[in-house]
Amino acid sequence: MRRIIQRSILAAATVGAALLALACTSGTPAAPEGTEILLRFDFVDGSRDLVSGDFQAIITATLFDEDSNVPQTGVGVFFEVTNGPGTFEFETVNTDNGGRARNVLTADGAQVGNEVTFRAFSGVSTSNTLSLNVEQASGNAPPMACIRSANATGGGLQVTLDIGCSEAPACRDNQISDWEVDWGDGTAPQNLAGTTNIAMHTYASAGSYTIRVTVDDCQNLSSTETTSITL
Repeated sequence: MRRIIQRSILAAATVGAALLALACTSGTPAAPEGTEILLRFDFVDGSRDLVSGDFQAIITATLFDEDSNVPQTGVGVFFEVTNGPGTFEFETVNTDNGGRARNVLTADGAQVGNEVTFRAFSGVSTSNTLSLNVEQASGNAPPMACIRSANATGGGLQVTLDIGCSEAPACRDNQISDWEVDWGDGTAPQNLAGTTNIAMHTYASAGSYTIRVTVDDCQNLSSTETTSITL
């Protein structure tokens, strides 16, 4: 581990000691069905080396019931690196009274193009994957643009787009504030409220179109997803 990471060992050890009390124990229940898991991160002070790409980050998974918004307390959360040069201090962590489970991610050489991608899950519920690198500008996870389906109806030229995401009533990380749908036919993009799940559009003629969906959250972060449809 390079020098700057070595300087952060004491800070990480302090964090690790605090997390040890939350480490998952045998018999810890999983989160029930209908649980939503949101991720955020905060870099450990002094741990980022912009040359080598090394860093350490506190990863927080927040679990709550997607209908009632009640935190899921005392459940076990699994943390998994799915790609890239990173490891978690603990494989599993229990949620606290606020429904939060915190873990330490250590990355060795996670530069742009060599990000660490990870997720958190409990029972049947899983978070979106999050990719981090040493140059990440914000400590907040961006929202996840999602397109569940794009189906032609109404004689073949009308398209119904299911963007299938929901918001939390308070300004949580990832809470959707608004959507923008570019239908790919030269018409002005359609702006939608964050609570919208369905968007509809009628094309003037048959053809192949690329639909681009951009989502913004309550912390002014955004992401984009595209899909193609042929009418």
